[in-house]
Amino acid sequence: MPYELISPPRPLARFVRYAWRLANETDAAQLNTLHIVADGCPGILFAQIGEVHQYGRKLPRVLLYGQSTEPTQLDLSEQFMMVGVCFYPDALNTLFGLNAFELTDGCMDMDELPQTRDMHRLEQVWQTSSADPFDRLFTYLSAHLQRNDPATDPVVAQALDHIVRAGGNVTVKQLQHNLRLSERSLERRFKQSVGISPKLFARICRFQASLHQLKNRSYDRLSDVAFDAGYADQSHFTRTFKEFTGIRPEQYQQHQNPLTRNFPTLTPD
Repeated sequence: MPYELISPPRPLARFVRYAWRLANETDAAQLNTLHIVADGCPGILFAQIGEVHQYGRKLPRVLLYGQSTEPTQLDLSEQFMMVGVCFYPDALNTLFGLNAFELTDGCMDMDELPQTRDMHRLEQVWQTSSADPFDRLFTYLSAHLQRNDPATDPVVAQALDHIVRAGGNVTVKQLQHNLRLSERSLERRFKQSVGISPKLFARICRFQASLHQLKNRSYDRLSDVAFDAGYADQSHFTRTFKEFTGIRPEQYQQHQNPLTRNFPTLTPD
């Protein structure tokens, strides 16, 4: 099942973490389920070949999705090619001018974006039979960026950097003190830019740190993972892991899904 991870061009690097492509173009019948867990990042999903369904509902061919705070799954055709973009946490607001909170645990057809004049560029990605649509995809995003002159909220950017670098082990009070903002102001600006509260984002980052360690198998016991990620104890770690994945850490160890194990976790550079 071919999987590719593509770095963005330099002008897009402050908005785009990476682009990716996942495909199964064989005739072999198999269950193709993409398990979605909270990763702190919004993105774009393109069904270049095949269809995507969620709980029996067919999703748009090209969609923009927001923060995920609970586990879900996407069911893919037996033959499929998915192309996607993983943005940095505040990109829905900075790049598209959206209130990120409105897309939390949801998605929208990109045809519904106000910038409809860009859609003809996006359609070129679908019309090509090229094995490498990333140049066209990045061209679309670059043109969109030049026309819309996005502005990053510096307070939110600073808060995001602090939370990610701390692996989620930072309190809202610490953020307030460092940023000299009231809790209400910080939460309002953070939700608009990122889609969730800073406290929840910190919890997701801590979970992502533990997931990163599990993926790399860099531990002897699960209690080591809990301790290294900053959880009070293993039971706290287990409850949080199940909240964001739907399964216990022990189950993840035994049944790591091949469609998700290669996706990078949100950890400090």
